[in-house]
Amino acid sequence: MRFETLDRPRLNHQDGTPLTVLQAPAGYGKSVLLSQWEEKWQARSLKSVWLVLSGEYVSEDEFWGLLASALGIREDEDSLQTMEDISGFLSALTEPLIIVIDNFEYATKPSLDIELMQLLDCSPFVQLVVSGRRSSTMMSPLVTSQYAASIMTAADLSFTSEEMRELAQVYRRDSSGGIENFGQSVGGWPLPIQVACASSGPASEKMSAIVAEYLAWAGEGAGLKILLEIALCPGISRRALAIIECGGGEASPQAIRAMDASLRDVCDALEDQGLLIKLTTPDAARYTCHLGLKQLLIKVAEEYFSQSERQLLLRTYAANVEDRDAISSLRTWLALDAIHEAEQVARRHFVQLILDTEKMREVFDGVPDRVTENYAALDGLRFMIDQEDPRLGWELKRERMARRRISMRGLLNSDDPGGVLIAEASLMSAEAMLGNVAEAGQLARDLDRRMSNLAESGASEQLAMSALLRTLIAYAATACGDFEIAEENNLHALELAKRAGNPFMHMRALRGLILIHDCIGNAKRAHYYHDQLRGLQEAWGDNSEDRSIVMPDMYIAETLMLYTAFTGWGESMEAQPVSPELVRSDVWTVSYPMLLITEAEGDRRLNGGEHALRLLKHRIRMWPAFEEASDAYALMLRRYMAKLMAVAGDLEGSRKIIDAMPDSDAGTNTALARMYLFQGEGQKALKELQSCDPDDLIPRQKSEQTILLALTLWQQGLEAEAMMAASDALRQMEQVSGYSALIWVPYSALLELAEHMRDQGVDALYKMVITMPETLRSKQFGHLSRAELRSLEELANGESLEATADALFISINTLKFHLRSIYKKLQVSRRNEAIQRAYTLGLINYSARKARV
Repeated sequence: MRFETLDRPRLNHQDGTPLTVLQAPAGYGKSVLLSQWEEKWQARSLKSVWLVLSGEYVSEDEFWGLLASALGIREDEDSLQTMEDISGFLSALTEPLIIVIDNFEYATKPSLDIELMQLLDCSPFVQLVVSGRRSSTMMSPLVTSQYAASIMTAADLSFTSEEMRELAQVYRRDSSGGIENFGQSVGGWPLPIQVACASSGPASEKMSAIVAEYLAWAGEGAGLKILLEIALCPGISRRALAIIECGGGEASPQAIRAMDASLRDVCDALEDQGLLIKLTTPDAARYTCHLGLKQLLIKVAEEYFSQSERQLLLRTYAANVEDRDAISSLRTWLALDAIHEAEQVARRHFVQLILDTEKMREVFDGVPDRVTENYAALDGLRFMIDQEDPRLGWELKRERMARRRISMRGLLNSDDPGGVLIAEASLMSAEAMLGNVAEAGQLARDLDRRMSNLAESGASEQLAMSALLRTLIAYAATACGDFEIAEENNLHALELAKRAGNPFMHMRALRGLILIHDCIGNAKRAHYYHDQLRGLQEAWGDNSEDRSIVMPDMYIAETLMLYTAFTGWGESMEAQPVSPELVRSDVWTVSYPMLLITEAEGDRRLNGGEHALRLLKHRIRMWPAFEEASDAYALMLRRYMAKLMAVAGDLEGSRKIIDAMPDSDAGTNTALARMYLFQGEGQKALKELQSCDPDDLIPRQKSEQTILLALTLWQQGLEAEAMMAASDALRQMEQVSGYSALIWVPYSALLELAEHMRDQGVDALYKMVITMPETLRSKQFGHLSRAELRSLEELANGESLEATADALFISINTLKFHLRSIYKKLQVSRRNEAIQRAYTLGLINYSARKARV
């Protein structure tokens, strides 16, 4: 059947390229493309000579004789003389000459390739085009040489969706949609697509004839059987095929070797026809079948093999590909209901399997939970995959995790050490994800003890598995505020990942360390690990290739860290958008507080503290369990809210949060001091700061406490002590925590102190303060006298000035004097604004006023 052909400009021959290679199985249109090129060369008066080799190997003497004849040169009996004549002919060229060799795999070998390379060196006018089916032979010394080569493979020759639609229109097909879907199912393979376009009826019906033709090429005996076996088992080795042919693993090594030798010719013949693709692997000769035929061959294979033959084939295959393709091995064992074997594969390759979540979802789809629930590695894998599955809503995830907790706890008492480790890690992760941080912390400490008693082997997979378990311990410990245990485990995981040569676990450990040091406010250390992470990601390509199971907190930590920049208020402090995927998060776990802080900090830098506070309150109203949340992140969010309310003027709200903090929280004194400072009560602020033990504070709290002390001393008139405290604060920020502590204090007072220090010859603080963005400059409101407070309370009842003055037993002028002072201290211009500001500052008790009304 003659086909209408498409002129595809993307496949045009590149003039002037010394070497052009076409390599694809049969039916990909290599000869058609060469013919199109020939027509274009003729139209442009370019000369070309052709060698179309037969289906048998050509000797070097025969090859040079054929090339000499094509060039019009007399063949000499001495092949060396023939080569010299050809070389001389090509050296004398004064215009381009294109030499085309079709079916090049029948001639290529190292010595011939080297001689052809020498011919290309004879003249800049020579252009060589080679075409063939077999990838293993086409990737020859000539093709892999130093020449600038244009290489087109099956992926390039396949029809694109646009080309399939165009071809359907050429053949006047009523609908191109069926053709396009069919083309995608056969991988864009041109031959069946053209047959389908040129024939009437549904496209898929024409595949049966093509399959029958290709199966006829394979033959009725061993060829057909091997082709079908490889279609069922892509990537299987020839040795595994020999074991199957010998009846299984009981055959003698001698019999297997003999069968392997006899199968070599069969596989080579199938490869010649383009039915098989030989995979170049260091361990063995492995094969896969033509992509377009695969699905249809599988249907034939299901009828060809008996149930027992399929069982033997698949069991041998699963064992054969495990080290190279653990996912295919696991999928096969599960399909055979061989759960014990699947569990062993899951244990040996746990980290490798967990990295490709999309393929693993496909593996577990259709496998009921009850099948794997009593197997530690399989159930652990399912848990890890489920928690990242975007198709599952949080309620379904919660239900699955709650159900798995029962089976996981049962596995903790088994006599299987490896299973216990995986089960405890999975259970610990489930508890952390569900917000049960106390239980997660207890499991983390127990798992830490188990891991410490474990002799870690040198096998890379075992080292990677240990690194994963260590990062999971660190994750749970961080949620509980056990930052020391968390850091130790992530550092241990970092070393294990380096020894294993596993970049994914390496990046996961670095993210965990970034998160820890951001939580404690050690910005310098967080940036140190962040630089390492960025270097790793650049070395390993695009971030999307990092498939390690990173909890959302670890991504958020990197975003949040941009707001605690070590170097000041430069570009690194610009507000960064929070990932839309994270903003849509509906998982009320330890991840959520980090998200809210990140989002609020970004908004504050864009729109100011009051706007950020409204956004944060709105987001928290969507979190019904916030009041009960007890993890370290929730506590960090409460501290953050108290600070944000203070700088936004909501001192009453700040005080309520501080009062609800646990007695053991070391930052309570600092939080109270900040509230008093913004309220203008310096003596109370100083008392709280002096009662605070700096050794109990994390680095961020320590720098905040020191700068608060400096401002409190400054407002008390203790200039020398204030300067000393400010210098200490700057030193702490520079060494560890970053300059974010400066955005949580009254800006006007901070600027006054900075200007005074500049006048005394110390300008470091001043340089930081004057470059602070406007949105981060917090206001401080003056302290109201008792008379002013009484006046404001009465005015809040809504009475007139005269009625208010009478109620207070003062004159109207005295009340107006108090009002002017109140407006100045609260930075407002009207009575209603003053009353509202007084409510948010906690100066007026709203509930008491309601009771009076």
